[in-house]
Amino acid sequence: MNSNKKKNKKITQDFSNTQEMRVLNNNYILGPSLLKNSTGDIYAAWDIAKDTNTSPDEASYHLPSPFFIKFLPENYSRSIDSMQIFKEEIQQQAKCCEWCKVVAFDHDGEDDYIVLKLPRGEFLGKSINTLNIYGDLPKVLDLISSIQTALNTLKKCGIQHGRLEPASIFITENKEVEIVDSIYVSAKQRQLKQGVDYTSTVPNREAIYASPDVCFGRKISEQDDVFSLACISYHLLSGQHPFADANSVSALLNKMHPKPIETLTEEQWQHLERGMSLNKETRLQTINAFINGFDRDAKPVGKKITPTEITIAKQHAENLIKKQANTIATNKTAISNEVKPSPKKTKKPLVEPIQISSTFIETQELDFSTWTWVSLSVLLGMVIGVIAMSVSISLFNIDFFALMDIFKGFF
Repeated sequence: MNSNKKKNKKITQDFSNTQEMRVLNNNYILGPSLLKNSTGDIYAAWDIAKDTNTSPDEASYHLPSPFFIKFLPENYSRSIDSMQIFKEEIQQQAKCCEWCKVVAFDHDGEDDYIVLKLPRGEFLGKSINTLNIYGDLPKVLDLISSIQTALNTLKKCGIQHGRLEPASIFITENKEVEIVDSIYVSAKQRQLKQGVDYTSTVPNREAIYASPDVCFGRKISEQDDVFSLACISYHLLSGQHPFADANSVSALLNKMHPKPIETLTEEQWQHLERGMSLNKETRLQTINAFINGFDRDAKPVGKKITPTEITIAKQHAENLIKKQANTIATNKTAISNEVKPSPKKTKKPLVEPIQISSTFIETQELDFSTWTWVSLSVLLGMVIGVIAMSVSISLFNIDFFALMDIFKGFF
């Protein structure tokens, strides 16, 4: 007895300067919190018997933890009937969930907890924002298919989950997907069904990935699993919860709608919306229908343009048109100031020479200004001279050749 007290005192002293470490029920060294979970927070843990004689720097808690402690949430009933239901569910699931071993179910003061022995792996709730599948629909659907396989294993044990969330999913080192909170979920369903300490109007209000029916504690169906998987898919594709971390009841009352995801086509987005429908009548019926209803190969045309962006684009286009019109008007004014007005001239149709390479004759109207190099006075003198010569020949009967001889005399 005294030796045990000394050991416990030694451990307490060793971890007094480490806020993340504490001794739990004289059996386990409780490590840091791994993730928050509506069905109970999960912590890393080590066997105190193996680390009693080692210093903190040498203790095995620097290695991957061999145990995981999952506490029951504060709002879970601690009545005798509720605790009995929980113990029965542990025994029931131990028969069909061989991948996860329940080492103990105990309490430390007011804290009730389960000690789990899990294989090496990672909780989806912890790594969801660091996975390399953001916006990748095929990879997301592959993961959802693996979760469906885990749900089918639970169904063989008579368990319909109905309220999955990222913190429910455990992905092993071998990429196998398992569900870690099924004991709590099935025990809570039995508790509500049997009316054990049923006091809340929305008994599952903390389940933010669950359908309204599950939040109200009604009978679970596959459509509720569809809703949860659709919400998880939305989170994986967009990086955020579809209803801003509000539960579906709050979303229903406040008429909240998820924002469309730009990496999806219109048809893919509409299909995802049907999976997240708050109305059970319009929601997809089965998980297979949800997974297989997507066109995985379809690519979005591009970023969806919002009405605001359309308005801005129109205003920008109108400004460009006005600016161009002002520029043209300015140029016309400048040209008119530089060029002096010329006298009005008549236009004469001229025929352009036939081009050898052409198969037809092109006609073009040529302005009289082309001949401005010819003096009008010279032309007029030549015309008068020709007329006078013609009159002289006819009136005076002058021989043309004689006239030519006269002209030669002048030269």
